[in-house]
Amino acid sequence: MATIKDVAERSGVSKATVSYILNNRPIPIGVETRERVLAAMRDLNYRPVSARQSSSAKRTNTVGVIFPSFGGRLVDLPYYNYLIDGILFVAIQSKWNTLLFNCETWEDAHQSLRSYCDGSCAGLILIGPSPMGDLVVALKERGIPFILINTGTQQSDISSVDIDNEAAAVQAVRYLIDEGHRRIAMLPGAAGHDSTQLRVRGFRRALTEAGLKYREEWVMPGEYSEESGYQRTHLLLQAESHPSKRPTALFCGNDLVAQGAYQALAERNISVPDDMSVIGMDDQLFARTMNPPLTSIRQPLQEIGERALTILMAQIDQGAVKDRTVRKVLLPVELVRRRSVAPPQASAQNTDGE
Repeated sequence: MATIKDVAERSGVSKATVSYILNNRPIPIGVETRERVLAAMRDLNYRPVSARQSSSAKRTNTVGVIFPSFGGRLVDLPYYNYLIDGILFVAIQSKWNTLLFNCETWEDAHQSLRSYCDGSCAGLILIGPSPMGDLVVALKERGIPFILINTGTQQSDISSVDIDNEAAAVQAVRYLIDEGHRRIAMLPGAAGHDSTQLRVRGFRRALTEAGLKYREEWVMPGEYSEESGYQRTHLLLQAESHPSKRPTALFCGNDLVAQGAYQALAERNISVPDDMSVIGMDDQLFARTMNPPLTSIRQPLQEIGERALTILMAQIDQGAVKDRTVRKVLLPVELVRRRSVAPPQASAQNTDGE
């Protein structure tokens, strides 16, 4: 069984430093150091011995995690499950507590601001991708430590952990182009999200770099839902119904959108991937059981959750706002190739440079 000494040797720090992190001592510890120690704990499967929290501790060892469900149940939202699992892993290792705050929308979360600012939470994690509106402004005004997850925010003064959304879109579209596709459409999800806008930018960039035409009418924002994917696919095909004119590939904002696209394509007797290739985002568990299994961009959701809490705890340690280090982390994605992408049929090809 691994010991504190093993963790210290693996991470290249002293046993005292490991102990400080485990017991959440109010001593500033660098983010990189904390990350190394937590990674060593994970690699060694280290489990700390439970110890009674000091009754003299002046700061709560609790962080709040806020996310909107938009009316859904958490069990039906695996995207959030993976992120929260990563957060809980670090919380358990570091002997911190977590409070989950679920809300219908971020407007509702802002209305409940007092719930997060009553002293029960030392800091907050806000999970995107949806816009957070006035909530972020209010937290900044109150000096409460917080970090954003998967929002695509470009604000330089706010800590965040995300994927490189633009690069992820470029990777997906280049794969379709490499497979021979020249007419590619996008169902990007909700237009108001920063992450959506970055993905659309990447989509356009990949087409432009390949000398292909960007068709604005083939980019159809909606929501990150199966129903939206279903409806937008029907709208797209109503406008371009002839096989020689319609897209030969769809890049979807997430796997739920792709699932809806599958249904709409089946209703129109359009085969995936023979007549239409489809690629999703997130690589949810159900993606591999779709028919055919969905090619998707895998986000490291658990790692995103782990990194977010690690950074937040370091900021809490740093104390006053002026002493906090802003961290913006972009993690790489992985293209998971399955059977929903294939070269377009010769009869669907065009030669007009589109």
